[in-house]
Amino acid sequence: MIMSPAVATDKALEIEWVRVNDTVFVVVAALYNPPRPVYRPEVLLEHLEACVADITHDHPQAEIVIAGDLNQMSDCDVNERTGLTQIVRQATRGNNVLDRVFLYPTLICTARSE
Repeated sequence: MIMSPAVATDKALEIEWVRVNDTVFVVVAALYNPPRPVYRPEVLLEHLEACVADITHDHPQAEIVIAGDLNQMSDCDVNERTGLTQIVRQATRGNNVLDRVFLYPTLICTARSE
């Protein structure tokens, strides 16, 4: 089920939110941040922060995943704005980690224990 947790202030953002599980509230965002975006990086970060805040407000037990090609965007910036942790540790394109997956720490622990 496609969701719209927060209205994007810039229509150039390439992000889609989808609820993927009916039993447990799991929401996945697929996003693309181009190498030379037409928006300021802060616009995407503000949108991610607003979406995560809306989801966690409406569904406190929600599990959230943000995945995609972030190009030069800093993992620390995403982590600071969302509380999610980046888990990709290998290069995904050449020597660079461009394709990343951010999860809540509780999901990381669950994934490692399985």
